[in-house]
Amino acid sequence: MSKAELTDIETLSRFITNLKAFNAELDARTQRLNSHWGSLQRVWRDRQCDKFAADWEASLTVIRKYLDGSSAYVSHLEKKRGQAETYGR
Repeated sequence: MSKAELTDIETLSRFITNLKAFNAELDARTQRLNSHWGSLQRVWRDRQCDKFAADWEASLTVIRKYLDGSSAYVSHLEKKRGQAETYGR
């Protein structure tokens, strides 16, 4: 395997690792913030609260969609990495 191919595999591996870490952190922070939001809703009740609630729910939908789709991309990239590693042997 040439040095360029090895570098590409290493770059791909780093990206996969970083994407997984980002996704895990995004998921964990989203869950924590959603929990805090649930607590805050008990004491914050005005128009701004209602507006934030609607925006938050819309954001959660987008975040969940991203996280669901991203796991498929991670799987695809891991498969590509495996193919590249096998081909390089």
